[in-house]
Amino acid sequence: MNSRPAPPHARPPHHRTRRTMQMTPTLPTAVRGLAVALALGLVMLIGAPGASAAPKTVVSETTGLKDGQTITVSGSGFAPNLKALAVGQCKTGYKGPVDCNLPAGATFVPTDANGKFKAVKLVLKEKFGSVDCTKDQCVIGSGPLPTDNSPEVVAANTVDVKLTFGAVAAAPAPTTAAPAPTTAAPTVAPATTTADDLPKTGGMDSLPVLLLAGSALVLPGLALLVGTPSRRRRGAQA
Repeated sequence: MNSRPAPPHARPPHHRTRRTMQMTPTLPTAVRGLAVALALGLVMLIGAPGASAAPKTVVSETTGLKDGQTITVSGSGFAPNLKALAVGQCKTGYKGPVDCNLPAGATFVPTDANGKFKAVKLVLKEKFGSVDCTKDQCVIGSGPLPTDNSPEVVAANTVDVKLTFGAVAAAPAPTTAAPAPTTAAPTVAPATTTADDLPKTGGMDSLPVLLLAGSALVLPGLALLVGTPSRRRRGAQA
């Protein structure tokens, strides 16, 4: 009879204390693990390179350029580790070598792990081949070769900077405004009109309808003005 186990309420109190002590470290461990994960994620966000940064080309001189002038070109924000990024003076809309100033005005440069390329020097020409940069819009173009890269990479890493040859136009001299008349104009009290004072002629007087009506009157007049010179020319030829 004395070998029966004691009822649950009569068990020693140290049994419950030991279980509590075994479960207590679980919560701090989970908190520490969460803190480490958050810290690693923050480091990855801060240390990740700006993949969405737009490519940018810096040109030392872009206006008032002269034939044979040497400029410096550098760039950043391009795709990293490009083996051959073409940089050179070309006509806008260039499609091949005939549209660019070769060889002195163009070169190939690699990009580093950060998408930058070191400054290069180019010798500009006003005219090359059939291109005249005093008449045609010329640019400093930068972009990867289509033969070595996908169309998406080429489109995302192509930058054009406009060039202007010749003397820079001088800014117009400021004009002096005429003095205001000393005699004050007579003061007239502004007329006040409320919605109740306007004549009620129905829904056709709304602003959209009035604008459409005005357009209907103006368009025939424009057609008459446009057609008059052609009739005059036909009359003169007759």
